[in-house]
Amino acid sequence: MGSPWAQEALRLVVLLVLGVLLGGLAGNVLLGSLIAALVFSGYQLLQMHRFAKWSASKKKKVVLNQKGGWGELSYEYLKLQKKSRARKKKLGKILKRFRESTHALPDPAVLLNSRDEIEWFNKAAELMLGLNYKDRGQIVSNIIRAPKFAGLLQNNKGNVSLEIRSPVDDAKSLELRLVEFKNQRLLVARDTTHIHHLMNMRQQFVANVSHELRTPLTVVLGYLEILSDDESLGKEYRERIDKMLKPATRMKTIVGDLLTLSTLDTAEPPLLDKCPEVKVSGLLKSLMVDMELLNGGRHAIKVDIQSNLMLRAVDSELYSIFSNLISNAIKYTPDGTQISVRWYEANGKALFEVHD
Repeated sequence: MGSPWAQEALRLVVLLVLGVLLGGLAGNVLLGSLIAALVFSGYQLLQMHRFAKWSASKKKKVVLNQKGGWGELSYEYLKLQKKSRARKKKLGKILKRFRESTHALPDPAVLLNSRDEIEWFNKAAELMLGLNYKDRGQIVSNIIRAPKFAGLLQNNKGNVSLEIRSPVDDAKSLELRLVEFKNQRLLVARDTTHIHHLMNMRQQFVANVSHELRTPLTVVLGYLEILSDDESLGKEYRERIDKMLKPATRMKTIVGDLLTLSTLDTAEPPLLDKCPEVKVSGLLKSLMVDMELLNGGRHAIKVDIQSNLMLRAVDSELYSIFSNLISNAIKYTPDGTQISVRWYEANGKALFEVHD
């Protein structure tokens, strides 16, 4: 007969009608209606008790043998429960596949909660970070003891990384990266030992090749310069020597750049507080004398230098940077145009600018 809840409404109406009729016969309609309402409420409480007992039972459930809304409610409850079990089963399979795939990853992965406690880790994390099942629930900084790592955990600027020695093998280098998502963080590590090994090989190769080429090039250039200045040679021979001088000089410049690169690769960067204050205006004035010679009057060079601006730096490196920028402008700017060189303060910052 239609909706089960309509049956409950009909049951209430029938009880109220009977109550009114019986109350009318007894001379008290209100009392009859009240008794009918109490009977209906008592019936509903009884059905509610049966439903609560049924839903709390751990036995395999079947639909309650109750007419009306409570039987329909038990049917919907079972249907939702079945869907929930199917969803959980599906999620369980997805989670299992995820764990199997992450366990197969060659790189360590550690899942951290909002308090940086270890919730889960893969097989590679056991091998490279020394984690085991007892470490679950522990704060990760208590397991990976490194001052830099503690600083990484406190950094709230998103995805950041650092390099440390492996807690298991001091000969290995690891790059640690924190990936933020919701209220959790994923700690991912990568073995960078082979990268450092390749970098060292490259540095040694560049340094060795540069040193091996430097001596013979110096000898060749020396003889070529002597021959180019020898007026006893004919014009034809001197022109050929000049043609050889240009690529030899260019090669010497390349070797010098390689040696500089090797030095920069192997040297530790200077600490800022240990760098002297450089009077940049004096350095630039000295540099501009050489740049004017290089220019040879081909361009109009306008110089604007603010004399009171100082800088903590290595003066030789500053000289190299400034000379590269200005010499490039001289080499690649059409003759007859203007080049401006500025060293000035803007918005609390010192700026060096070359405009061609």
